[in-house]
Amino acid sequence: GVVAVDRGTIVRHLSRGGGERGSVVLVPGGAAEAMHAHPGVFRLVLKRRRGFVRVALQTGCSLVPTLVFGENELVPTLYVADGGGTTRLRRALLRWQTLAKDRLGFVAPFALVPFPRRARLTPVTGPP
Repeated sequence: GVVAVDRGTIVRHLSRGGGERGSVVLVPGGAAEAMHAHPGVFRLVLKRRRGFVRVALQTGCSLVPTLVFGENELVPTLYVADGGGTTRLRRALLRWQTLAKDRLGFVAPFALVPFPRRARLTPVTGPP
C-alpha cells in the first residue's frame, strides 16, 4: 500500500514487532526529480535527501539501490533542461508545478502525449 513518507511512519513500518522486519520502497528524488524528467536528460535529486540512509542505519535495514535507465524517454514533457530555450508557457507551467509540489507534496508533469513511447528500459539493482 501507500503510506506517508515521514520519518515516524517509515520507522514504524521497518520496526514491526515480533521480530518481523518490514520493507518500504522510496523514491528519494520524488516530485523534484519528476519535474526535471524529460527525454535526453538524466537528473537525480539526491544531494539533500539523506534521511532515508539514517533511518536504515537506525532500524538495521538494508538499502537496495535500484535505478531504471530510460524512464525519461517514455513521456516527452513540456520542460527544457536548465531552462534553455524555455517559452513563456513552459515557465508558467513550471511555476505552477513548483507551487503544486510545495502545497500538495506531489506533481504530475505535463506530458505532450497521453501514452508513453516505446523505449528500452534497463533496470539495475545493486547489492544490499
